[in-house]
Amino acid sequence: MAHVVLRDVYKAYGPFEVLKGVSFAVGRGDRVGLVGRNGEGKTTILRLMAGHESPDSGHVELTGGVSCGLLDQTRPLDFDGSLEDAMLTEFGAQLEMEESLRELEHCMADPSRPEARGRDIEALGRAYSALTERFEAAGGYDYRTRVAQALTGLGFRPADFARPVADFSGGERVKAALARLLLGRPGLLLLDEPTNHLDLGATEWLEGTLAGYDGAMVVVSHDRYLLDRLATRVAELEAGQLYVYQGNYTAYVNQKQEALLRDAVKRRELEAHADRLRMFIARFGAGKKAVQAHSKARQVARLEDEVSRLRTARTEHKPAFRFNARRPSGHEVLEVSGLVRDVETRRLFGPLDFAVRARQRLGIVGPNGCGKTTLLRALLGEQEADGGEVSWGAGVNISYLRQDLADLPEDLSALDALLEVAGCTPAEGRSWLGGFLFTGDEVHKSVRDLSGGERCRLALARLMAGGSNVLLLDEPTNHLDIAARTALEGALKQYTGTVVFISHDRYFLDRVADSLLVFEPQGPVQHRGNFSSYRQAAAAGAAGAASAQGAQSGGTRAGGGGAAMAGGRRPATGKAANGFAAASSPEAAMLLAARDALEAEMRTSAASRPRQARELLRRYREVQQELARLDSSPGAEGGTPDGIGRRNRRPRGQEQP
Repeated sequence: MAHVVLRDVYKAYGPFEVLKGVSFAVGRGDRVGLVGRNGEGKTTILRLMAGHESPDSGHVELTGGVSCGLLDQTRPLDFDGSLEDAMLTEFGAQLEMEESLRELEHCMADPSRPEARGRDIEALGRAYSALTERFEAAGGYDYRTRVAQALTGLGFRPADFARPVADFSGGERVKAALARLLLGRPGLLLLDEPTNHLDLGATEWLEGTLAGYDGAMVVVSHDRYLLDRLATRVAELEAGQLYVYQGNYTAYVNQKQEALLRDAVKRRELEAHADRLRMFIARFGAGKKAVQAHSKARQVARLEDEVSRLRTARTEHKPAFRFNARRPSGHEVLEVSGLVRDVETRRLFGPLDFAVRARQRLGIVGPNGCGKTTLLRALLGEQEADGGEVSWGAGVNISYLRQDLADLPEDLSALDALLEVAGCTPAEGRSWLGGFLFTGDEVHKSVRDLSGGERCRLALARLMAGGSNVLLLDEPTNHLDIAARTALEGALKQYTGTVVFISHDRYFLDRVADSLLVFEPQGPVQHRGNFSSYRQAAAAGAAGAASAQGAQSGGTRAGGGGAAMAGGRRPATGKAANGFAAASSPEAAMLLAARDALEAEMRTSAASRPRQARELLRRYREVQQELARLDSSPGAEGGTPDGIGRRNRRPRGQEQP
């Protein structure tokens, strides 16, 4: 049975027609990946399905009384209270039953209370037992655990739970909205770019959670790994039309290529037919067959319309990215020795040792806040390190793409912003920007008026025009749609210079990186290979360590606390599955074991020993508070500074971008 149905839906914003007769249905158990270029109308479809917008014509119907939940990137969580309280609004029934149980406990302790309503101790006990069973059946003993798992899974720390929602950033409040949506478990889940603002660990947690979700979902995402794992159908929105493909993202790519090939063959056949008709018209247009020629002229017009439609529909619109290094660097590009960075009382990273050679493509991976951007800025000398040395090789010329794109001149047009760095004529600049999908008068748009995707493409255009032989890229795929990401992957693979980049995009990491620097909780790990081979090595190492030791494995370390090398051995992971950074301490281990035991007892003994339920819950909360205290204590994520004082040296031989 269909949960939501779109029938011949049209939607326009001013003169721009977004949807042109779209018909589509999402049924029970469907997992639809909705893809398309930025600005095509994917978010509009989600808002129409959720009832937040209405079509200009056509019909949108939610059927069967299904509950519907929408994650909208433009609507972060708005709640007057703490983060945890915002999550608990999804558990009103459990909270009400919990309060009733507390009241019954007071009445059993003192049956003379007015709330006892004249019931004796046996009647109160029966009421308590019945309510306890209902409470347990409704997940009353694990809903707070579910809240903690959702929040920590998406990257919040236990210390954040009591913070007011208003104190969080916009991106964090979007994550909070996602957590509350998942806790509500609607029958139809509509997710608009759910992995935005998530680091790699949180993305993988979300992926696993959605894989086990028993409702229907429509997911707008540029995360191709996510779409590969989740989608059973892929719907592509292009030029106002919706094209549906069976299978996951990989299956969609193959089917799309086949469809493009069929369209190309059909277009050539139609063009050949039109040419034959034109020859007939030219020969007989003024003779006895003039009426027939006039009819064929109408056929030609229809054929031309069909050819034009095939040229614009289901085509591959992607930027023509290309990087060119004007001159090569030396073989030794970068040497980092003992690099350390401290933030207040905790170690952000280090001591860190690694080297980068010419034409290497090093991907830097790790959770938000671990110091990846700080590392890039320390490599450039923009941020002072607390110890160690950074040495750039001879002939190095560097360009840097900032994550916030702060280098873009807001007061210039897109064309002038390119001419500022490119050293070319306006005509050449327009042609160059055309390869980045800036067409017509779009080149004259002010930089401050550009969308996120346009700003990113402009920043890349400026970067590529520089001809540098070393690129430092901080989250280069942010704001780029799938077509642009694919084009960037191809350009970087063909680039003859050296690339050091930060990314959470696993698909991008697989296709670009030939080595990784991974920030694990117990220290940085180096790996020769891409992301998939790193995961395979980590899994193999974990399995071998578990077999040999029956305990959590540790990574091998390169001398002096530098990065470990993950090959056939397991890199350091350190962090427990619950997300607590201090899990390796004896105190934390005892608390975690106590919490697990309490959870098991709450699940199994509440019905037979209902009067102990409140005491179990109280003890469980105390353990959670102690774990939160440990996680927020100084040094919990890397220890306190040890005073390593090797002096940081600014890059030598570096030419500023």
